[in-house]
Amino acid sequence: MIQSGDYCCDILTQLAATRSALEQAGAEMVASHVKSCILGHGTSEAHDHAQPMSQDELMEELKVTLSRLMR
Repeated sequence: MIQSGDYCCDILTQLAATRSALEQAGAEMVASHVKSCILGHGTSEAHDHAQPMSQDELMEELKVTLSRLMR
């Protein structure tokens, strides 16, 4: 859009829409992680990566991941 000379406000609108879509995708991934890996820990729903971890380790991992997502 920049190279084709589009209006600055139109570019900013597209950037905002893209950021919003990425944030929504991140929220969906967090909800999926909590459901399958933390709440589903010890069940057949848990992801293979989460199986050997304790719930405390999973919660710590979630905190780190949320911190990265919220930067």
